[in-house]
Amino acid sequence: MSNELAIRNEIKYELSVDEVIDHVKKVHNVMAKAMQADHHYGVIPGTNSRPTLLKPGAELICVMFRLGPRYRQETIREDNGHLTITCTCELWHTPTNTLQGEGMASCSTREKKYAWRQANRKCPNCGAETIFKSKQDPGWYCWTKKGGCGRQFHPDDPSITEQETGRVPNEDLAEYYNTVLKMASKRALIAAVLNVTAASDIFTQDLEDFAPEHVKEAPKEQPKQAAQEEPKSKLKRITKDNLAQFIAAAGPHYEANGWGTREELEEHIDKISVGLGYPHEFLNWSQQQVNHLVEEMKVYRAKRESEKEEREQIDGLKQPLAEVEG
Repeated sequence: MSNELAIRNEIKYELSVDEVIDHVKKVHNVMAKAMQADHHYGVIPGTNSRPTLLKPGAELICVMFRLGPRYRQETIREDNGHLTITCTCELWHTPTNTLQGEGMASCSTREKKYAWRQANRKCPNCGAETIFKSKQDPGWYCWTKKGGCGRQFHPDDPSITEQETGRVPNEDLAEYYNTVLKMASKRALIAAVLNVTAASDIFTQDLEDFAPEHVKEAPKEQPKQAAQEEPKSKLKRITKDNLAQFIAAAGPHYEANGWGTREELEEHIDKISVGLGYPHEFLNWSQQQVNHLVEEMKVYRAKRESEKEEREQIDGLKQPLAEVEG
């Protein structure tokens, strides 16, 4: 009883201005010294928004302020199999067992990434979704390099042409029930951490589970002048005969724009070609294989450019954080 009374006597009903400033400094310091980009927080490429707080970052802030989460869930189950969970996360101060605040969030299988799936043509023979239109012949084929059986089909085969493709309703909603529960809890935790610790001036709400869509749809910033001026290639069409020349010209361009070294680019190309089982010599490649590698190089370049932008944004954050520490 005496210990409980002592704890109650230490409880403050408001903070002083200096204590609030120290509180803000703590959040800045833990971000600068203990958090890692893309793990504790993330930055959406092509935007100037605040970093998004991720679940590991929220847990780290809870450790610093000695906050313990407690959850309440409300569940709505529909007859068609859809599930919606609304979660409330309470944050309790562990030493004093006092409620500091809460956050609320929800998740549902009606969200498009759970409610829909991309249906591809299945092979009637092996059942794999590896049916592709042949570029040489008018028919269809089951691509062995994608895990298919290699069987070929007539262009008008109803077992292929009558299949439903594109976005279709997801029949296996139950497989996402646990994911929806975890996602609602995670969103509520991060909302509670932002509310209780007043970290919203540093972080925004967690967008980890929406990041892929936002990255695709976010308006791109105008690239810097060096990145705008692509070296004009004299190659009108990339083929197996000039692929090596194209890669050799791309290496210095990647280095000039800070997208990595030419050795890293060549190593990435080797991993792709070996992983897909392509012939060792470019001259033995098909045009389809050449086109696929060129597209992979574009994806690789976009990824490295995004990583460069993130590093620059993080470097920009560190400067004001250093001033706060001082």
